[in-house]
Amino acid sequence: MSARRWLALGGAAALASCATLWLPVPLLHVPPVAIGPPRTLEQRLQIVRHGQSVVMDGVADVSATRVQLIATALGVRLYDLAYDGRRVAPGVTGTPPGGLPPVAAIDDFLLLYAPAEVLAAALPRGFRLVPGPAGRQLFRGERLLVAVTYDGPDPANGRSHLHNAALDYDLTVDSTVVP
Repeated sequence: MSARRWLALGGAAALASCATLWLPVPLLHVPPVAIGPPRTLEQRLQIVRHGQSVVMDGVADVSATRVQLIATALGVRLYDLAYDGRRVAPGVTGTPPGGLPPVAAIDDFLLLYAPAEVLAAALPRGFRLVPGPAGRQLFRGERLLVAVTYDGPDPANGRSHLHNAALDYDLTVDSTVVP
């Protein structure tokens, strides 16, 4: 099996295994205009779980009406998703490989980049967001589900970390706003 195919399959498996936390959670309904100004982010995403690491290149395009997320690894497109604030529409490549629900990629993006007050208002009953000076934490009841930390004051132009405490899943995103 070629390295390219192995990486694509490994990335899909890693992403699919991380999505199980989100299966009982409905898609967060955050209008794209509430996420912030229109912009395009170039990203390097690294997922680590149980000692296995997958690195992907990504592009996030945010407009007033849509968020589009694209991820590739070694030139293989892993997913292309569009989100309008209410639903996720698969793009050219359809649903993310490995059975990853599109909601997982969108929810991770929203947890990282949506303003805390907008995100808190969109959470389903029983969930709460606790913002802090360098990040935020998502709880269901008293159980910590996700912790987000930022290495700098602007997550869109810096490094962010998302830790899924329930599944021991880590996502590191290096992001730069395209001028």
